[in-house]
Amino acid sequence: MWKDWLTEEAYEKFGEYGYYSMPIELLNKKEVPAGSKVIAYNTQACNTLNWYTWGQREDPGHMFAWLEQELLEIEAQGGLAFLIAHYTPQQCQH
Repeated sequence: MWKDWLTEEAYEKFGEYGYYSMPIELLNKKEVPAGSKVIAYNTQACNTLNWYTWGQREDPGHMFAWLEQELLEIEAQGGLAFLIAHYTPQQCQH
């Protein structure tokens, strides 16, 4: 199901780590600033009922280092970042 919506690179990253980014292409062909991306990051570490992640809270899959790099690149290009996740930042503070 997800594969139809994602680029090959995003699909591979998602399958490996549970997060990805990809350029935004609007179906109505309206434009967004160059360099804009949608970023889906994995906030399952914030799920207090997910016992498996309790021992892996530092930076699972080096996601936060990756996220920081993605945001720096988008900012340098003058783009916009649209972030999507399972949990809000308020729910994800340990």
